[in-house]
Amino acid sequence: AEVTRVLSDMREAEAEQRKAAADAEQESLELPAAAPSNARRAVDAQKEKALAALRSAAEADRRRLEAIEGELASAFEAELSSGELKQREGLQAEVKRLSQRRVKAERDAAKAEQQRGRLEGDLRDNLQQRQQELQRTLDEQTEEERRASTGGAVDPAAAQQRLAATAAELESAHKG
Repeated sequence: AEVTRVLSDMREAEAEQRKAAADAEQESLELPAAAPSNARRAVDAQKEKALAALRSAAEADRRRLEAIEGELASAFEAELSSGELKQREGLQAEVKRLSQRRVKAERDAAKAEQQRGRLEGDLRDNLQQRQQELQRTLDEQTEEERRASTGGAVDPAAAQQRLAATAAELESAHKG
């Protein structure tokens, strides 16, 4: 009876941990993808809070699991039948396997977070570089058109079209 209660507690703890992870993942999916700077900081802070809550829940589950394992190793083992002992060994092996999977998942999540940070930095740098290039091109075209217009050699309508096209390209790069 004691073993059944302990096993039930272990299953409940695992279910709570899976639900917390699923809830955190769902929250991250529901967050806006292209938020303004202040909103992005708020989203990042919210993600950090969710991550801290998950880590805290995982640590609490880890301590609870250790307590249950300690209880399982206590003197009541002598009163167990051979079937209960086999079941206990199987469950302990499963706990160990699940614990290893959790550690691997945490490691993978940390790596993914690092990669996300690197990619965001690369994207930000590339965007700034492209915006600077487009701004230089726009400035050069504007200067060329100014020089040409003072000489009367350029069609003002064509120059206006090129200027509008370059400005649109700059705006789309800024938004992208």
